[in-house]
Amino acid sequence: MKNLKRKDIPLVSDAAFKYVFGEKESIPILQAMLNAFFLELGIPPVVAIDVVDGRLGSRWSRDKTVYLDVLARDDSGRSIDVEIQTYRQDFYLERSLYYWSRLFSGQLRRGSDYTGLRPVICINLLDYVHYPDTEWLTVDKLHHSDHLIICTVELPKIADTPLIPAQLWGKFISSAGRNRDLALTLAGQDPDITLAARRYAMFATGMFGLRSWVERREKYRRDLAGVVAYAKKTGLAEGKAEGKAEGKAEGKAEGKAEGKAEGKAEGKAEGKAEGKAEGKAEGKAEGKAEGKAEGKAEQAREIGRRLKAR
Repeated sequence: MKNLKRKDIPLVSDAAFKYVFGEKESIPILQAMLNAFFLELGIPPVVAIDVVDGRLGSRWSRDKTVYLDVLARDDSGRSIDVEIQTYRQDFYLERSLYYWSRLFSGQLRRGSDYTGLRPVICINLLDYVHYPDTEWLTVDKLHHSDHLIICTVELPKIADTPLIPAQLWGKFISSAGRNRDLALTLAGQDPDITLAARRYAMFATGMFGLRSWVERREKYRRDLAGVVAYAKKTGLAEGKAEGKAEGKAEGKAEGKAEGKAEGKAEGKAEGKAEGKAEGKAEGKAEGKAEGKAEGKAEQAREIGRRLKAR
């Protein structure tokens, strides 16, 4: 009989994450997770929350359509975007700012007053280290307003023995589907994380059609990552070789030009010096010869004068 055992799909997979936190049935779990991070951020907790459609369509023809992982709105009107990121992107913060700007600017309708704008909070859970020299939690916000808050959680930086609720949630999210014993241990420390673990188990064991789709998508992502890495490595090697060849050619051309210029300058200087020396020598010789000839002529004239005087 064919072995049906499959490798668990980690909770950091966007499909698994959305199933556990982004469905209507997930609202109590999402609210508990958000309040753990809000407590650490020092902002008011969520009292009531609803999950809304995370697709931000284009308002104008040139707008980019955006699909958010989990988008929620609480009873105070705050919009909360929760993103799970499994691979590094150098433009991560710029993308998060773009998501924030779409959510923030999308609140107003024609004729609306700016006082109706409500805060937009972005919680970004990164499955990699993005800021090497910071703690596990980084917050970007405005000094005089709570309308922009971008919270970056670097999951690998959280210790295996978390001490606060936000770290418990972060470690559970990064370990579920990867380290079963650690995930169960963490779930036993918080009843809300226990609910999240049960819902993740429903995803991991009961939805084979969705599992198959997710596995194909994960394989595509791995293949794509391999292609990108190979292209980057190959491009770097080719660029280095081309740069070396071009540098060598340019260096040779520049060296030839510089050598020609220097040789011309040196030749001119040497020629000038030699010409001056030769001219001096020739002038001296000619002057000596002319002086000698004039001296003889003067001597002959003197003899002629003496003979005439007699």
